[in-house]
Amino acid sequence: HHFALQFRPLLAAEGLMDPPRQRLALACSQEFQARSADHASPSALQEAVAETLRRMGLELLTDWVEPETGYSLDIKLLHSNTVVEVDGPSHFVLSARAPLGPTAAKRRHIAAAGYALVVVPYWEWDALPLRAAQLPEHRAPALLRAREQYMLQKL
Repeated sequence: HHFALQFRPLLAAEGLMDPPRQRLALACSQEFQARSADHASPSALQEAVAETLRRMGLELLTDWVEPETGYSLDIKLLHSNTVVEVDGPSHFVLSARAPLGPTAAKRRHIAAAGYALVVVPYWEWDALPLRAAQLPEHRAPALLRAREQYMLQKL
């Protein structure tokens, strides 16, 4: 499936997507989509980001399976081509904070499908309470405002 996503335009341009290859690509895509839907389970981090976006008045879908690529996307903003991926530690080489191969491939495929991709890495989100605690008001409203400001900057 990943091969087909990466090279579909080239294969089609070269006339290499004959009916047997098209059927194979479709079967792989359908299986990938089914597995994406089965494995979707929002983390607390993803739920916090989604709740912040809802408080900002945005309509969204969570754990949406994108039909062209088959990827389960954490958050899809309705009325927009923007998707938000909330990436925890398992998406990164921890010592370098560089995305692992599957995460990097997913980002490339989503961008190639025409979406504006916003990535919320866990270390940026986790730093927000520290900044919010420095504000002079009560901590909870300050944290909510800090999260909204962060997402406004990302979007």
